[in-house]
Amino acid sequence: SEKTAATYLGALKLWGRSLKAEPEVLVQKIKAGEMEPYDVLNNFIRFLVKSGKSPKTTWTYYGALKDFLISEDVPLDAMKLKSKITLPARYEISTDRAPTQEEVKKIMLHSALQGKVVISMLASSGMRIGELASLRIGDIELGNPTKIRVKARATKTKKGRIVFISNEASEYLKEYLGARTGRKEENIFINTRKEGPEPVGKDALYQAIMRKVDKAGLKEKMDFESARYAIHPHSLRKYFFTNALASGIDRGIVEGWMGHKFGLD
Repeated sequence: SEKTAATYLGALKLWGRSLKAEPEVLVQKIKAGEMEPYDVLNNFIRFLVKSGKSPKTTWTYYGALKDFLISEDVPLDAMKLKSKITLPARYEISTDRAPTQEEVKKIMLHSALQGKVVISMLASSGMRIGELASLRIGDIELGNPTKIRVKARATKTKKGRIVFISNEASEYLKEYLGARTGRKEENIFINTRKEGPEPVGKDALYQAIMRKVDKAGLKEKMDFESARYAIHPHSLRKYFFTNALASGIDRGIVEGWMGHKFGLD
């Protein structure tokens, strides 16, 4: 995905900066025998750990560099990688939870119309915030219930699916779209500019929700070491999952709505 490509590119640039040279130059030194590839990988891991990178990030950046070396025809043996490379133990550093219904109401009360649309759609559909941000008006079939087609290009599994939103979310959405309902190719969430409407990205939606969580007095951590707050946009997927199961819906169907591979299969 574009996000993974950007992450890997960032990892390679960081590797280059750590050794004060361009990645392509460093690869040539490895091929010339001036640098030992397994030492290179271990040194990068040590650099990442010393820089305060989380175990998850360290594993990801290590994978990026390893794959880059392989793609550049640097010979790496699987058994040697296993025996010579020392990676930090993975552990959970993000502690979050599903909000209660009262907490969702509280966040909604501190939100303007766009915020109400975002929160109610996430809480009643199980969509990821990136999937929501990618939606166009033509992906929505307003009705009872409102049906939404989540395109494969926007999903984590690269498989499209159908989701539904509550009647409450549908009413907020209708009010928010107003006269724009016929503009099928336009993104749902836009910033109005003189040059024309500009889509609102997932990061902007994420930060907007976090501001509402803060206003509602709910921006706190369950564990001071946690990388995330207890309630954040992804918590609304947990809210959906918990409530859907509690209402007696088959788990496979719920997983399918959420876009989990198990459910889609």
